[in-house]
Amino acid sequence: MGRAGTPTPSQSAPRASTPTRVLTASPFPSSAAGRSLISDCKERVQVVVRCRPLSEREIAAGHKSCVLIDKERNTVQVHNASGRFSSEFASKIFTFDRAYDESCTQRQLYRDVAYSIVHSVMCGYNGTVLAYGQTASGKTYTMEGCDYCPDLWGIIPNAFEHIFNHIRQSQSSDSFLVRVSYLEIYNEEIHDLLSPDTNGRKLELKERPETGVYVKNLTSLSVNSFADINHLLMVGKRNRAVGATIMNQDSSRSHSIFTVTVETSSLAPQGNGKMHVRVGKLNLVDLAGSERLAKSGATGERFKEMTKINWSLSALANVISALVDGKATHIPYRDSKLTRLLQDSLGGNTCTVMIANIGPADYNYEESVSTLRYAHRAKSIRNKPQVNEDPKDAIISEFQSEIQRLKAQIQASQPEIDVMRRLESLEQEKLMVTEQLQQYKEKVLEATTNQRMSEQAIACLKADLEGKAQIQLECLKAEKERSEEEKEKIITQLLKQLREMEHQNQELSRGKEDRALLESKLKVLEEKLIRGTNSGGKNVTEQVKQRSQDLASFGHAFEEQKLFNEECQQKMIEMERFIPPEEVAKIMQKMRWDDDSEVWIFRSSHSYSRNSTDNVPIQRPASAVGRSRPTCQKALQFLAQGTTNPRYLDENVLKLELESPERVTFDYCDPIDRIRAESQIHQCLKDLDNGNAYFSYDSRPSPLPQYRSSPSRPKSAHVSQHARI
Repeated sequence: MGRAGTPTPSQSAPRASTPTRVLTASPFPSSAAGRSLISDCKERVQVVVRCRPLSEREIAAGHKSCVLIDKERNTVQVHNASGRFSSEFASKIFTFDRAYDESCTQRQLYRDVAYSIVHSVMCGYNGTVLAYGQTASGKTYTMEGCDYCPDLWGIIPNAFEHIFNHIRQSQSSDSFLVRVSYLEIYNEEIHDLLSPDTNGRKLELKERPETGVYVKNLTSLSVNSFADINHLLMVGKRNRAVGATIMNQDSSRSHSIFTVTVETSSLAPQGNGKMHVRVGKLNLVDLAGSERLAKSGATGERFKEMTKINWSLSALANVISALVDGKATHIPYRDSKLTRLLQDSLGGNTCTVMIANIGPADYNYEESVSTLRYAHRAKSIRNKPQVNEDPKDAIISEFQSEIQRLKAQIQASQPEIDVMRRLESLEQEKLMVTEQLQQYKEKVLEATTNQRMSEQAIACLKADLEGKAQIQLECLKAEKERSEEEKEKIITQLLKQLREMEHQNQELSRGKEDRALLESKLKVLEEKLIRGTNSGGKNVTEQVKQRSQDLASFGHAFEEQKLFNEECQQKMIEMERFIPPEEVAKIMQKMRWDDDSEVWIFRSSHSYSRNSTDNVPIQRPASAVGRSRPTCQKALQFLAQGTTNPRYLDENVLKLELESPERVTFDYCDPIDRIRAESQIHQCLKDLDNGNAYFSYDSRPSPLPQYRSSPSRPKSAHVSQHARI
């Protein structure tokens, strides 16, 4: 088994070039320093805070920083910088294991925080690095960083480099097996990011008493180098769910867990020749950020993702609270799939570091305080890490036993193998001799055949050459004919273009002649205008004066017509606003237009008939003797029948009250509305003092009464809604 990898090579696939970092001296702590760091993180969860700088969008929006970090005392102070929150949001101070501001580099963060966890994994412990915080706070940058620059690598690629550097510097007798898996939790569904199945097959969580919680059918691949493991990381990142929100254009919409399992096989310290196996598992967790609907603007699918993310983070917070609370009898690991997968990392057999990422902008004050509270609470979680020695599920032990079994079989069958090897060598020599004889026979047969067929081949070759020459000659003739045809076409086109050019020149010359004629006419007109006379000998000044007078008279007539139209429009407004439509209809029935006198004539009652074409007056019926008024035949019939309907009783005609029409005016109780109505009425009637009559009564024109607007109108009487005037 090779030292740097596994007995089975990793899957071959084209890989993008990955920048490598050549180290002359190790940038990380020594082994002794690593052991001291391991002892520090065995008992409880280590919590680190990292604050990113203000983004360009936050600076453009005028936001200020509300976070102060003291790196010497490892304290984080959050204050209400711009006063946008109420007085209850006072300054708050939190203390953590380490605190970093925007000046912290990726290398420094890995050296101080994650190095001890990775080193403990190489020693056989389980380790977890967890990034937690609000959306757009820099979690993915902290965990993954930038691929193009080694100095900007995040914790995950630095951990890969650390693992394989440790393998290269280890003893020659040690053997290592490195396996990786990559999954995401999207909408509370587990997806395999390294599976070739791109349909998003859902995976199930299972649990065993020996190994604990695991994911069934999760892809686990062996790797031999940094390039192999980094290639798998890139493949998983392309399959991970990412979406755009108002706060972050590349927001992670799922929780991701990259797991690296390192199995180490070394000789036992007792010197009995037995192999000692240790298994360390490293969980690199990049959580999706918590969101608020008012800030992220999530709708549709993004809203559903936000709901699931916040729900799983709430379940994680409940687990942290239950672990810290000494009185809790139940830890709600089963509330979400995230907490079940992190069960060993929180209160179990794991060395855990939580990196709380926050943003410095003052409008994220509440989210930053909430993140710091949960992170501060997680400091009190106690873990119980132990070295995983000779576990039952170690694959490297199975590989070693299989290798030993194969070696024993080879040694037991060594004599038979020698005989078989000798027989195989003889068979190979026999085959070689047989092949040489066959080659000699083929060469002799080929020479004889060539000699017999030489004359025929020459004749065939001659005929073939003659045929080819004839074909080439015909092709040359055809090309010559085509060239002559093309030449004739070109000449025809040139002649056609020449004729078109001659035609254009003729049109151009005619245009020049027409232009010269127009210029001469223009000069004659200019001379006439300068002399002030036209063809008739009449002075142009007199013509202009006469035209001006005509124009003035026309303008006066136009003004009169305009005033008449305005007057008519005013009267139409009065009719529309103050006269009911049914009354207008009655009046129009009694009016007719006289074309001779061009006036409206009001018809009298004695000349009115139902038929407009009949000018004969309607005759009144003869008076009935003994009755108070004339009675029609229909009324007499109903009276004879003894009806009591007052409509047909002539005795009570004078006793009936007149039917009053429905009221069409309104009372303005509000003084402001009344003043506004009076001003509008005065505006409509102010130009009617000198109005002209436009109709006459009985063919006798009579002027309309002069309407004058009174300075004030009497207040209308207040009546009920159904009162009539």
